[in-house]
Amino acid sequence: MKFSKFRFKKGESEFSLETKDAEVCEETPPTEEKKQEPSEIVQEEEPTPKKPNNLFLEMYRAFTTERFEDADQAFESLQKAQEDAVSRLRNEILYHWLMYTHGRDANAVQKLEDLAKKKDVRETALFWIANCHKHSRSYAKAIDAHIRALSGDISQSQRSKHTAELAQCYVTMGNPEKGLKVLASALSQTTEPKAKIALYRAIANIYKKTGNSMLRSIVLQKILEFVPEDTATLFSAAYSQSEAKLACLCVVNYRTLLRFKQTHYSGLNNLGVECETLDMPIKSVSYYKKAAEGDNTLAMSNLSYRYMNQGFEAEAQNLLDKARKKDEPHQNVGQAMST
Repeated sequence: MKFSKFRFKKGESEFSLETKDAEVCEETPPTEEKKQEPSEIVQEEEPTPKKPNNLFLEMYRAFTTERFEDADQAFESLQKAQEDAVSRLRNEILYHWLMYTHGRDANAVQKLEDLAKKKDVRETALFWIANCHKHSRSYAKAIDAHIRALSGDISQSQRSKHTAELAQCYVTMGNPEKGLKVLASALSQTTEPKAKIALYRAIANIYKKTGNSMLRSIVLQKILEFVPEDTATLFSAAYSQSEAKLACLCVVNYRTLLRFKQTHYSGLNNLGVECETLDMPIKSVSYYKKAAEGDNTLAMSNLSYRYMNQGFEAEAQNLLDKARKKDEPHQNVGQAMST
């Protein structure tokens, strides 16, 4: 399972994004073994060849668990199963990247440099060379690799990818202004929508890291012109607009989000907080209740405070008791219970 949480507090109410991905495994019932007649000859079945994707996963898992001999064997099998020559070169690039990041092979970067001399995989090799240098915090070398990639004849999608990574290197080195400058320059030369979105997202990330909620909210709103149905961007834009105290625009985006996904319980909770900010208590409680029905324990906590403020102690306690019994209740539940 994976959990991610983002919090932003307003008075007694708090915003949150909580997501949980669960994997469901189905159990395969045992099959009855067929009895062999004495005269019957059973031929051994040949094993089904593994697909390249499965072999790559085997190699990756072997590297991450430091089973390097198994990783080498998986890589050899992967190359044999892969018929396309360019795909084999790309596999080799990833192999050397893993050798550097997990196998601590000092020669891996030079091997990637050798692969970068091949025209068909030059851009890919330089991308992973940059990642190797970022892994060792050698950001100046990573910047050099991205600049070399940008000097070549590459697609707008590839150009936006390298520019975004280049800008991030500048931010890490304490120069966000330069990162914004290279992104703005790239935007002026980009026409493909997907490439533009990637650049705008990189700009929004810089504003997030520098704490500029107002400009981040504006950039995210710009992205929504390209992908108005993107629920993740709708949530991020509304959240940032709340931080920037753009309450009306924030409410519009949360309501649009709920048109696309009525069961976005974190969105319902946060919309309840915004309605409370706009002195709309009835709407606020309504959204809190809808979020609480989806077992959003932060909404239960927020709603319990409304009950307590109006003197409904028993209702608040019952709601908090219910929240407390959920898996991993929000920390505000405990705080509300101690009030």
